[in-house]
Amino acid sequence: MQKILLCDSDTALLKIMQVSLRWYGFDVTGLESSDVAAEQLRVSAYDLFICDHLSKPVNAYFLCERLRCSDKPQLRNMKILMTACANVELEDYKFLRRMNIYFMSKLQSPEKWFEKIGSILHIGAKHIESVTV
Repeated sequence: MQKILLCDSDTALLKIMQVSLRWYGFDVTGLESSDVAAEQLRVSAYDLFICDHLSKPVNAYFLCERLRCSDKPQLRNMKILMTACANVELEDYKFLRRMNIYFMSKLQSPEKWFEKIGSILHIGAKHIESVTV
């Protein structure tokens, strides 16, 4: 089972995303605080880190940059998906691309979430069939 750390200060959306991702078969840890998420990433291994671009108290862009510059390969090479309610500014897209960070609107359907996460973690359609049957 692949482990996902999910960080979003919107508690209602965080709970919905956790339930949806668990239904798809992921082991999901949900946190509201980005500084707690940063500590969790240091002590536990995750296959994917999903964070909202407005994470608090630590800015998500700063946190992701710290991860990419880490001396620990598991953090430096971690797959990261940043989310937002709307598109981000061009400069932010450039940052995400330079840091090899994926992006998507967090207001997408659970199916779109699974599609995006599946492509990031290289999970095929067979996985979705096995958890929905």
